[in-house]
Amino acid sequence: MSDTKANKERNKPKISIIVIVIVTIVATWMILGVITRLIAFNARVVCQSNLSTLGKAMAMYAQENDGKYPTPSKWCDLLTEFPDITEKLFVCPADKEERCSYAMNPNCEPNSPSDIVLLFETKGPGRISELGLWNPYGGPVLLSFSNHDGYGGFVLFNDLSVQFVDFKRLGKLNWGDEQGNKKIETGNR
Repeated sequence: MSDTKANKERNKPKISIIVIVIVTIVATWMILGVITRLIAFNARVVCQSNLSTLGKAMAMYAQENDGKYPTPSKWCDLLTEFPDITEKLFVCPADKEERCSYAMNPNCEPNSPSDIVLLFETKGPGRISELGLWNPYGGPVLLSFSNHDGYGGFVLFNDLSVQFVDFKRLGKLNWGDEQGNKKIETGNR
């Protein structure tokens, strides 16, 4: 056998190994991307379900309390008095920092229009995390899009529908105040 043929024979396995390594790396990268997207999708599904469950609890609370929602400064505490409402329901799975991932709009009452924001995702501008707030409430300044890769956040409306809202719809949300959504309060512990 000539030197050229021997060199070709030695190089064949190296090329095959290189191709296998490249294919393995690309396949692993693709699988990790799919897993990451599935985890993010699961967090969205659970978050939406949490808000839906909390909305039903808000409606039950109103039925049992003269047609009034819980006091904003105690809304989490009051809802956890229902047997099926646990603290876990107050946390979006994509939010590992907060005790409560949702805030209540104090301008919403059961008899308010159906399109008024009742509950919404929050992360607060550092304030909620720092204070460990459990009953956050307020207006649009507390709305957070950071739990879902910055694409948007979930909002529970007064008709108990839950929708994923992006930046384009942010300015169109009805917060139920006459001052052009400028009334902002922040909750306490």
